[in-house]
Amino acid sequence: MGYTLEQVNDMRGIFGTRPWRDPGDPPAIIAVQNFKGGVGKSTVAVHLAQYLAIQGYRVALIDCDSQASATTLFGYVPDLDLTEDETLYPFLRHDERSSLSYALKPTHFDGLYLIPSNLRLFQSEYEIAARMAQGEPGLVDRLSVGLASIAPNLTL
Repeated sequence: MGYTLEQVNDMRGIFGTRPWRDPGDPPAIIAVQNFKGGVGKSTVAVHLAQYLAIQGYRVALIDCDSQASATTLFGYVPDLDLTEDETLYPFLRHDERSSLSYALKPTHFDGLYLIPSNLRLFQSEYEIAARMAQGEPGLVDRLSVGLASIAPNLTL
């Protein structure tokens, strides 16, 4: 008889062997990036996220690619199952949201959450570039705020 990942993580919690961090500790942030298309970025990111979840870590995978390959690998049809309001796009637009938690979706892996993407995220690339050209703060600052806003959701 086997155990589900949720059951294994429950046992890890009971025995004190599940990886953890203090609430004040910053989360580990890993970016998978390359400016060339078709080199396996989404595949590497998804497999890394799944591996870390299997090891007992709490993981948030943020799909920042409008092609939405990582989102698709978790069973979503991006432009049918998701609206732009369920993606990173509204947060990057600087709307009234101060947290990314609205877009955090559980996956079939215990402890692994996804912020999905769809084709509308493509528009954000041009909007961000235009704002940066006008001297507005960059994407990195806004994304850092978003990552910090969901870090407490990933603690035990």
